Amino acid sequence: TDLIGGTGYPDAGANSWVPAGDENYMQSSIGNEIKFGSTIQLLHVKSRKYITVEPNQVAIQERENLSVKLSELGSSLSWFTLLPCYKIDREGDTCNSGASIILRVADRMSEQLHCCELPMKAPRKDDDVRREVNCSLEPTGWRAILYSQFHNEHDKTFFAGDIVRLVDPERNSALRLVD
Repeated sequence: TDLIGGTGYPDAGANSWVPAGDENYMQSSIGNEIKFGSTIQLLHVKSRKYITVEPNQVAIQERENLSVKLSELGSSLSWFTLLPCYKIDREGDTCNSGASIILRVADRMSEQLHCCELPMKAPRKDDDVRREVNCSLEPTGWRAILYSQFHNEHDKTFFAGDIVRLVDPERNSALRLVD
């Protein structure tokens, strides 16, 4: 799945995040450098929907976790904070292509986007193994890879509005939309 990352910002009048789908802000943040500690939204390119945690729906494979869906409008649970996966990186450092990241839900400080270890049980024609992505207390180290032919090869820095792929190298899985 190709995703667009955009930076987030806290709402000055409240202790919550600005609602997903704030297109004016998203447009004004395009081109800003993404750093570890940035709060972003992930927008699926083809469907134009936000990756969102569903607080009232449990995951299918790992019933102790919350479900993650694509949402047209998004919510406060559509904002994720990019955290470094390893101590070699620190918050405030520039996030580059190939960086290992943890995607923490901004409104839920102990919950992260997680890739299930168990494959989905639905049979597949193409023998492609599918794994559920959910919201868990157990973090998954995602590898964010720049997916754009228009960037300078030598500059691997992420900017708001860039298209990226999220890959779980431990499970050899990529985040993508399942019909």
